[in-house]
Amino acid sequence: MAPMGGRAGVKHSTIIGIPLAIANRKLIPVTLFPYGKEIVDSRTIAVAQRPLDSL
Repeated sequence: MAPMGGRAGVKHSTIIGIPLAIANRKLIPVTLFPYGKEIVDSRTIAVAQRPLDSL
């Protein structure tokens, strides 16, 4: 298996953490390259479309 850095490497050191580390490694492309999403300036979004915690 390829060497892992960061938290995935720490989780990989336990029996319980092995599947979690593998899942974390598989989610990296999803978080780095969110296909199908458009990045917009938050100042251009209408108030009705903003999350409640940003009001």
